[in-house]
Amino acid sequence: MSTHTRVATLAAVGLAAALGLATSAEALTLTNRETSPQTIRVTESGNATELQLAPGEVLDIECASGCDIEVVGGTATEPFNAASDQKLEIKDGKVVESNG
Repeated sequence: MSTHTRVATLAAVGLAAALGLATSAEALTLTNRETSPQTIRVTESGNATELQLAPGEVLDIECASGCDIEVVGGTATEPFNAASDQKLEIKDGKVVESNG
């Protein structure tokens, strides 16, 4: 497991605790495909948390009841409405579904 993956996993556990969620194997996966660090905002049930992802970093996020994910300062006009088990990536300044 790379340092980025370990840090992301720890951040995901912190995010789950901050949002009042239990961790599970059914988390969504978000990969930063950009060449620079990206800050994301995850909002679930009105609770928002910001996290930074390094280039290539993978983060597992628990969104049991669905959540909105957006790149802070990104190009999207609306947050991405996400659910558990989705594979997402940050590409061209926004969160999109992964093609692979």
